[in-house]
Amino acid sequence: MSDTKDYKIFKLVFHIIILIVAVGVITAYAIDGQLGYIIFGILIAVGSAFSIFKELRKN
Repeated sequence: MSDTKDYKIFKLVFHIIILIVAVGVITAYAIDGQLGYIIFGILIAVGSAFSIFKELRKN
């Protein structure tokens, strides 16, 4: 199944937004030192970065 160009762009933009939000979560909770939220934000950021890398590698 081939993805259209618009869908690929949407996936890239979506994961970039998720990555920005995850970095914001990590930064906000790093100030308070709440380890659980920091780990959660890192997991989301890594997953989103992997998806971006995978999508860019297809092109």
